Amino acid sequence: MTRSDKPRRGVQFWLGLTLLIAGLAIGGKWGWNTFGTTWQVQATHDATVAEFVERVPEASNEIVPATVLYRDFEQNPPPVLDVKGLPTGEVFGILTVPTWHDQHGVSDEVLRNQIAVKQGGATERQTNAILNTGAAAHYIETVGPGEIGNFSLSAHRRSYGDNFLHLPDLVDGDYVLLKTEAAWYVYRVIDHSIVLPTDTSVINPDPFSPVNPDGTQTPTRRLMTLTTCTGVNGSPWRNTHRWIVHAELEAWMPVTAGVPPMVDQYWVEAAGATSTS
Repeated sequence: MTRSDKPRRGVQFWLGLTLLIAGLAIGGKWGWNTFGTTWQVQATHDATVAEFVERVPEASNEIVPATVLYRDFEQNPPPVLDVKGLPTGEVFGILTVPTWHDQHGVSDEVLRNQIAVKQGGATERQTNAILNTGAAAHYIETVGPGEIGNFSLSAHRRSYGDNFLHLPDLVDGDYVLLKTEAAWYVYRVIDHSIVLPTDTSVINPDPFSPVNPDGTQTPTRRLMTLTTCTGVNGSPWRNTHRWIVHAELEAWMPVTAGVPPMVDQYWVEAAGATSTS
């Protein structure tokens, strides 16, 4: 070995070590963002859900037949929640999707399928802070649940709870339910798409109708829109695009009347609900 070989090998050693450390750091950050953040917010989010449930002690845990649901909105309009008056980060509901029962998150844990819904922020930074608590955030420029217009929510797909990890699995006809202090709102999926983050038309008052020349719309349907990050091909590991699911209100019922028959088994077990059938 010549003397000139020793410095060269020394450089190669330190270069390799530096690359190894950098790789471990990058891998560690990816692992934390993917798995650690969900573990980090789990207890806090569960406590948030429990606190919300305690706010509605008059709610019945009895699973009721479908005939109890109100479907004629002219005769029995859904109760209106003044979301415009809610402060940023305020919890006003719990979202659950029956077909997600027993589904797993990226950390291979069974999803709890009770997602706290909070009022979003006026800025992207404020909204991200809410999403990072493991909750879904309400787009503040959209209407509240059950209202005519487009009640719109966003949530993380692969971190901080994995809440919308399985959003692309929803198909037309699947149920999406929201429980507030006053009512259960029963939506059914009617459409899905992949769009760029800049396409804000998906949360328009009526995403299926053109906008008037003055920029306004006059919606007639009670819609819900759920959004989350995705790759152009639906990959959960990219955030270049947004996966969009649209649903329409099919029915509602007071929380005092019981639990809708569409709920998943988790609700039955967690709430100790009983069936009337």
